[in-house]
Amino acid sequence: MPMLLCRDGIGADLLTRMVRLPPNKPRKQTKGTDQMQLLQKHTSPDTAYVVDDYPYGFRLRCKIRYWIEYKKGHGFRIVSQTSNPKRPGLVWNKPKAGTYARFGAALYLDDQGHVQGACLGEYSSGKEASDWRGKYGEGVPQEHRHVLNEWVAAKLAYDAARNPGDPLDVGMLEARKAWLDEAVKSVGESQ
Repeated sequence: MPMLLCRDGIGADLLTRMVRLPPNKPRKQTKGTDQMQLLQKHTSPDTAYVVDDYPYGFRLRCKIRYWIEYKKGHGFRIVSQTSNPKRPGLVWNKPKAGTYARFGAALYLDDQGHVQGACLGEYSSGKEASDWRGKYGEGVPQEHRHVLNEWVAAKLAYDAARNPGDPLDVGMLEARKAWLDEAVKSVGESQ
């Protein structure tokens, strides 16, 4: 049976005589399972996704709610808010907001049922942006999904027009045209 050893060796003999650990079991591999469930239409505290049993400190339990906030000129961010189990009734603590992501944010449940978030910022390539939209695009709030679609179209056009070593302005006209084409398309769909 394996024994516990101290990193620095001090007291290792005493510990090895006192504590015997069972052999290590391999952890379950969760990467690459892609068993996620996108959460949609959670855009305010009133429509937030609520988890009823969430740890609050070491011993208490509370509720936590998650939603996606959008602010024009800033972008998307994921907000969470816990309830205060020390106060009678349902009293919500101050919301905790994440960093803004310019072009998209989505909430999803991972394979363990935990709420996770994914965001898309301006420092992605066209392929990364397109892959992100393919995986998380349905989780972006519908009323702001056009922002994501316009960005992906522009980024793909920009990348397609460039060659390695080109100045940064190469591809800008193509990107602007793709952005505008997608914007016109989204305005037509919304009417």
